[in-house]
Amino acid sequence: MSELVFLVITVSDTCAENAAHDRSGPALKEKLLELFPACRVENVICPDEHEKIENILTSGCDNSAYHAIFTTGGTGFAPRDVTPEATRKVIEKEAPQLAQAMLISSLAVTPMASLSRAVCGVRKSTLIVNLPGSPKAVKECLDAISRVLPHAISLLGNDSKTVARDHKEIQKGRCDCSKNDLPGGKVSERASKYPMVELQDALEAVFRVAGS
Repeated sequence: MSELVFLVITVSDTCAENAAHDRSGPALKEKLLELFPACRVENVICPDEHEKIENILTSGCDNSAYHAIFTTGGTGFAPRDVTPEATRKVIEKEAPQLAQAMLISSLAVTPMASLSRAVCGVRKSTLIVNLPGSPKAVKECLDAISRVLPHAISLLGNDSKTVARDHKEIQKGRCDCSKNDLPGGKVSERASKYPMVELQDALEAVFRVAGS
């Protein structure tokens, strides 16, 4: 894979008036460099204006300048929070499971995460990811999807060699989630103490309890 190039867009009226107030943009850039040390990250600040957000996203994608564009801010319920709307206007394909992965991870930290309206999607060969406006949440959400970002970017860039390698690793069944680590470094198969039942029998049991 060639050098990864990312664009960070801080969406904030306050930061657009005074860049010194921007904390999330630098935090996002720092996190990207931590996750992808060889990447190059550019950044821009944009006010909470639908048309301006849309124009920056469109230009970045249509010029094929960036592998991914990350926005921070404007995803909440405030009247001027329009980042998701601008993103939906631009993307050609939505990637709802990326947003869901971030939401699930964030809900484990705070119930306030349920107020996020973040959108993720694709325009041409560029991935667009909406992130929250706080430095802490930005890092947490990026962590939640960091393991799948390289593969997503490889797919979008039609990097068949890297994609084939990734698929080969996946098919090896490298996940050890069905095993338990024991003291002394030993590993044992995890076994349930409950008997296995057919799905239909399980559903009927649930409905019986629910109706009682």
